[in-house]
Amino acid sequence: AITLVMSFWYNNVFTDFVRLFFDLQMILNNDEQAGHAGTGRLRIWIETVGYIMQKPLLGWGVEGTWEFESSPPHNEYLHRAVFFGIPASISYICGAFSVYLHGLRHKNRLDCYTLAALTASFGYLVSSFFGNSRYYIVPLASLILGMAFKAPESEKK
Repeated sequence: AITLVMSFWYNNVFTDFVRLFFDLQMILNNDEQAGHAGTGRLRIWIETVGYIMQKPLLGWGVEGTWEFESSPPHNEYLHRAVFFGIPASISYICGAFSVYLHGLRHKNRLDCYTLAALTASFGYLVSSFFGNSRYYIVPLASLILGMAFKAPESEKK
């Protein structure tokens, strides 16, 4: 009750849900302000897709879109595609997916450390859809994803 009452003066969970409802309504009605919904990610994503379509195979190179004064896309998969091209982005997604296929194939022989690495890397891969990929996060997440691809003991022999 206190949270509900305080939402009239401060931003909190209730105000975020109300804002989400209005933002979704703007997007569904194709309102001209829909690009500014939430944190403005939709506008940035649409802009990023435009850059990807200009150079789909090899991308713009690392930080190659800086000359357009564009904000990072807040989506690691779009970020990879705009920098390195669509084939590189698809390869990254397929590589990450193969780690989970390997884990599923050997689910009965996973130790607790591999299971923890699978869980942690899954959490990162989901959150990176809406997150800002930075040089100090991505290598650590890649290491944890690599630790999730541990071969079971019977395969090592």
